[in-house]
Amino acid sequence: MAAFNEAAWQQLEEQMVAHLQDCFPVDYQLMGDKQARVFIRDGMARASRYGFERHGEICRFIDLRLALGSHILEDPMHPWARAALEQFEPGDKPDAQGRRLYQHTKRFLDEALTLFRAQGGTPQEIKA
Repeated sequence: MAAFNEAAWQQLEEQMVAHLQDCFPVDYQLMGDKQARVFIRDGMARASRYGFERHGEICRFIDLRLALGSHILEDPMHPWARAALEQFEPGDKPDAQGRRLYQHTKRFLDEALTLFRAQGGTPQEIKA
């Protein structure tokens, strides 16, 4: 990961471990510490390949992979994910791809929740 030296890489990994333990405790427990670290390192490397350099961008990218699948960008069910990263516009700021990916993800999840509710589902069922 070119933007990070080894110490920064390790620090980010430790922060991401704490983040997963705090925000995704069930997933973290199911993976265990060793596999969670493999997942995090893989996510950091993939995020770097897409030009994500800031902690928040990398964190959101790893969260997305955890929530929708580790191969979300290759998943034919989610073509919007790759499209968000491949879209370039004149004047884009460095974090434009990450923001677009976040916006597309939010739209997808909002639409999924709307469909779920339209079929009589409740938010409590999602947590179960």
